[in-house]
Amino acid sequence: MSKQGNFLSPAKLNLFLKVLGKRDDGYHDLISLVVPITIYDELFVEVVDFGRRQIDLWVEGDKTVPADETNLVYKATMSFLRATGCNFKVSIGLKKRIPTAAGLGGGSSDAATALLALNKILGFPLIWKELYPLARSLGADVPTFLLRRPCLITGIGDIITTVEDMPSMWFLVVVPDVQVSTRWAYAHLKLGLTTPCIPYINKQVWTELEGICGCLMNDLEAVTLNAHPQVKAVKEMLKETGAKGVLMSGSGPSVFGIFEEEPEDTIVEDIKAKGWAKIFKAKIFHETDWGVVKR
Repeated sequence: MSKQGNFLSPAKLNLFLKVLGKRDDGYHDLISLVVPITIYDELFVEVVDFGRRQIDLWVEGDKTVPADETNLVYKATMSFLRATGCNFKVSIGLKKRIPTAAGLGGGSSDAATALLALNKILGFPLIWKELYPLARSLGADVPTFLLRRPCLITGIGDIITTVEDMPSMWFLVVVPDVQVSTRWAYAHLKLGLTTPCIPYINKQVWTELEGICGCLMNDLEAVTLNAHPQVKAVKEMLKETGAKGVLMSGSGPSVFGIFEEEPEDTIVEDIKAKGWAKIFKAKIFHETDWGVVKR
């Protein structure tokens, strides 16, 4: 038996991120609106009935990403094989396009995609309530990527409610050439200085573009901007492009602008001319975008 497929793994943006407090276990309670976007990594997955468990992983496009058992894709694959009792050889090629340590969730998305891909290839042996704990064991934000749609997340990021009827919009994502550790950002967050919780944050607010742009906030933004002036420079630059709203995603350093229509190529070229090479146009990723892709 040999089965295989190619699968897209989308990045994410945090359109709203409020840190509510630190828990006794070291995690932080938060509330965030997370949207998957059309910036992708790609996974090639092949499963062979081998009589024993073996995982071969190779990575293209980013030499900093390990291709060993420390990679979340490797961990996700082993977790899936153990949960299903399968003794298969799984070969995975990971083509990286999402910048790492950039606040875009690439590693977590890849792990979730590996779980979804194996489940699909093997005929869906696991249902949601069985996939969820596997994803949760890999990281608090991995379960969000299983749903592959806009979500309001609470708790430590593991309580998920899907958000429907979001308006169409475009994003221009600029990634400064620095890496920011999520753990570092939370460690330097002064909770007494975070923005107050906005009571009208609810799903109804997010059905109109003006409502979304009026509620953009990120408690981690000040931490990263203070440590990395280039991130602040990117944010100011995006404000000058005519974006309806500008915000840093996650712990950064990625900064995005929101546009009602596709940003003109001249805007992208102007940004590149100013020395920022990592620029992406994107839209909200929809579930129908997921599946087999041409390699």
